[in-house]
Amino acid sequence: MKKAFLLLAVVLIATLTVLTIKFLTFRSKQIKAEQADAVELDKVATTERFAELIKLRTISYEDRSKIDPEEFLRLHEVLEKNYPLVHKHLRREKVAHYSLLYTWQGTDPKLAAALLMGHFDVVPAEDGWKHDPFSAEVKEGYIWGRGTLDDKVNVAAILEAVEKLLSEGFQPRRTILLAFGHDEEIGGSGAQAVAKLLQERGQKIEYVLDEGSIITEGVLDGITRPVALIGIAEKGFLSIRLHVETSAGHSSIPQKHTAIGLLARALAKLEEHQMPARIDGATAQMLEFIGPEMNLKNKMTLANLWLFSPLVKKQFLAKPLTAATLRTTTAITTINGGIKENVLPKKATATVNFRILPGDSIETVLEHVQRTIADPQIKLEVIEGAHEPPMISDITSPAFAALQRSIMQVFSDTIVAPSLVLAATDARHFGSLSKNVYRFCPLRLNSELISSIHGTNERISIDNYLDCIRFYRQLIINTAQ
Repeated sequence: MKKAFLLLAVVLIATLTVLTIKFLTFRSKQIKAEQADAVELDKVATTERFAELIKLRTISYEDRSKIDPEEFLRLHEVLEKNYPLVHKHLRREKVAHYSLLYTWQGTDPKLAAALLMGHFDVVPAEDGWKHDPFSAEVKEGYIWGRGTLDDKVNVAAILEAVEKLLSEGFQPRRTILLAFGHDEEIGGSGAQAVAKLLQERGQKIEYVLDEGSIITEGVLDGITRPVALIGIAEKGFLSIRLHVETSAGHSSIPQKHTAIGLLARALAKLEEHQMPARIDGATAQMLEFIGPEMNLKNKMTLANLWLFSPLVKKQFLAKPLTAATLRTTTAITTINGGIKENVLPKKATATVNFRILPGDSIETVLEHVQRTIADPQIKLEVIEGAHEPPMISDITSPAFAALQRSIMQVFSDTIVAPSLVLAATDARHFGSLSKNVYRFCPLRLNSELISSIHGTNERISIDNYLDCIRFYRQLIINTAQ
């Protein structure tokens, strides 16, 4: 008995020792950054230029026949009118008819270029808006409209920043490339064409920055300060169509399971048996950055994931947003079957969408689906458009450090951390051109504003928009020299 107590005491002391050492060595990864010089911007003129873009109905519909190409061409004309210095000093190329590639030639050809990205197509707007989604009304300190957050804001802010630097006589040593896609919301063929063009030219890219994660306000538990999340990875994409076919007949003489019943059973299995959750990759690195900035309890927990990872995992899985950072998600999105209430359905189909966590693959997801359903009557079809998760980008690179510094210079008292982007971006097409592919929008958003992206009442505060311009200006200064 004494030996057992002695052993227990030794284990307890050893555990407490490790917990304490891990806690004391769990140091901040935030860097020192001097405040950026104040940059005066004409609020009225800048807002008016942005509003012109929001008013253009550059809508990407799934039904391509509904897309109005004239709106995209008008956007090209508006950009040329509103940013004369950009169009005087930078070379502009149209790619895939409607996407745009600008080249600001640097003075040192040995330096790899920086690539700043955005897209100017938007999703359709449903009813229920407080202000018309294409009116670009300025009310309550906000600019309202589709694209104010996703993603005309980045296109406009980047061009404003370059126009401002040109007016100041700035000349970059490093070539700056600007790539603006026209169809990101329906696959990104424009961005793919730009990536292919740059690859054919043998263009070296130091880093890529596209839309993605944001500056959260009051979203992450345990942190009162804003947290700027830099996406260093994004999920892959896979949609599977499930088919089942049985005999038709009269509903008064049903089989044991109709086609719909068989399909429903398979779908229920997929929802009940999700893919495994794990804390690794970009999410683990995020916790390493934000953990030291949290309160004592959370800091101790995150410093010792070797012991507390089951607890952290449970907390993450309790909310859909954080749960999605730990696993490949399963979402049943469409279902079809049956023709009449008294006719047994001969066929039934459903679509299941998976957002693939880095470390999983299309192959492992398909294996999971087949193993989970375990029913040879259910046939699987991979729908076109699937892609693997891109590689995780380097957080030790000078480019990441410059991003972190630029954020902290413009958005003071902000914590910066790497993160996983849950949706797909055009950045995934550029992985073969650079190992430093990042996804970050300089947008300060709370939960309500986040929900307006692809929803109703999308808007950005005028002050936040001006800070977006300041951020891109500062980033160019920090990385182009």
